[in-house]
Amino acid sequence: MEAPVRIFNPTILNLNRHLFNKTPPPSVIFHPRIHRSAKRSFPLRTNDVAPRACLSHTLANSSFHSPICRLPTAVSDPNPFRGFLSLSTPTQYSHFNPPPDSHSNDGVLAWNRASQSAINGNAVALGNREREVTVVLLGWLGSQKKHLKRYVEWYKSRGIHAVTFVVDLRDVIWFDLGRSVEKRVPAMVHELVSWVTQGGLDGSRERCLIFHTFSNTGWFVYGTIIELLQDRPDVLEKIKGCIVDSGAGDPFNPQVWAAGFSAALLKKRSSSIPAAAESIEINGSKTEVGMSIETEKEPPFLEIALLSLLEKIFSVILKLPDVNQRLTKTVSILSRNQPSCPQLYLYSTADKVMPFKSVESFLEDQSRIGKKVMSFNFGSSPHVDHFRTFPDMYSSELETFLRECFVSVNSLVNSDLSPPNSHEAVVLGGTFDRLHDGHRLFLKASAELARNRIVVGVCDGPMLTNKQFAELIQPIEERIHNVEGYIKSVKPELVVQVEPITDPYGPSIVDENLEAIVVSKETLPGGLSVNKKRTAKGLSLLKIEVVDLVSDASNRDKLSSTTLRKLEAEKINNQPASITKVSA
Repeated sequence: MEAPVRIFNPTILNLNRHLFNKTPPPSVIFHPRIHRSAKRSFPLRTNDVAPRACLSHTLANSSFHSPICRLPTAVSDPNPFRGFLSLSTPTQYSHFNPPPDSHSNDGVLAWNRASQSAINGNAVALGNREREVTVVLLGWLGSQKKHLKRYVEWYKSRGIHAVTFVVDLRDVIWFDLGRSVEKRVPAMVHELVSWVTQGGLDGSRERCLIFHTFSNTGWFVYGTIIELLQDRPDVLEKIKGCIVDSGAGDPFNPQVWAAGFSAALLKKRSSSIPAAAESIEINGSKTEVGMSIETEKEPPFLEIALLSLLEKIFSVILKLPDVNQRLTKTVSILSRNQPSCPQLYLYSTADKVMPFKSVESFLEDQSRIGKKVMSFNFGSSPHVDHFRTFPDMYSSELETFLRECFVSVNSLVNSDLSPPNSHEAVVLGGTFDRLHDGHRLFLKASAELARNRIVVGVCDGPMLTNKQFAELIQPIEERIHNVEGYIKSVKPELVVQVEPITDPYGPSIVDENLEAIVVSKETLPGGLSVNKKRTAKGLSLLKIEVVDLVSDASNRDKLSSTTLRKLEAEKINNQPASITKVSA
């Protein structure tokens, strides 16, 4: 029988005695059963709170002990939290020499190359015929390569190479105090720079990168990479997009750090949905599902005690001058110096680790400074578990985003459109429920036609009566917000006027300063009807611009708003729902 394991050495409590009103117990004891579980996998998923760096020395010098080993107590440092900054303190890139085995798949950095047939077969679908693309998957702290496998396979099937960067718990708190991990970030940067600056498979294709980060850990690593590349604008231009899954929220909040740290220690999925829902396997592994089930057996008192202790510890750590300065610099890079590529934020209202309002606040700030920002709130899915919970919706959002990164509007829209900035003011309308790729392309084409002002009518009230699954249509305020935000991200200088409409005409038959109306082939009759109404009112006729989204094999399975509502209805009712007529 294994003996109970002390997860906190008494010295950490002596070191931080001033944190507490009374002397705490000398240690927290794991039950032997819990210790066996921890020893088996122990994914310290500070996924969410801290980059690996920020924890290595902190844990070591605070005498934080893992169930696997005890760190040497003889280690001394004039600054006991110096390692807190290690990962996010970039090495001068120009002076970095990569290790000889940096291309090895045996380490934290692992390449997974797409087949040539997949690259050729999906080049047109993503608009990257002349490009070779690699996605860099930056996992949460404690994640393993197997946890990112479904993402790797998803990208490979679409002709995109995938490189994974993960930090195992043992690399963080082993005897080298995390120094081996510190070397891997610049090693990864060096390898990526080497790859992206060389010719493609046939010597002619441009090489470029997409980043896909998980929780604040992956997000901070991305910030470190961007900082390392500040003197390489040629490489920054090769970054075509960044996906932030369950990250970018409240980096200075000790409760966020503690919540993620606690969830990682207890291997507990962090959401407000029932455990039964979390344990449903959707193209996932039995190991992960089993972990979710086992989580519910953890004693609640341990979780409460651990969370309380961690909150007090992090409330002090985050105020240390060197820690705060380094964290502030990294957040500043992510806030102000990201590449000009599109950004996608995937998050959930139910995420107990990452406050969704803080994520929304950050992405709104990015939008205000002119970044192209897309987002999707999955509602009920756990932290960094959106893909497993909603695989179809997650895939749809990724595909939409990749098209935004690589496909120009002119390649998907009929070339008969007027040149950009042809009209002082344009008008268009639609439901715009669950803003998807078709909506975005339509809005983007319309925005390009407008020189100064764009007017959008969003259907509401009686206009929704005949829509299928109408009860699941997003609130009018949310749809208006999404339309406004997207247009601003595409063309910030435009005056954007978005308003609800309860009839097919809205402002199109009363605004005398409009010059053009943008329609699709399907809604062309509506455009003609608008001009009849304007003639009757003595207003000038509008130029009718028809946006004809080119159909090809890659778009056959594109999800419409109705399809997305159908999927949600099936999720709610736990049974298939039928669609009689697909419409937006």
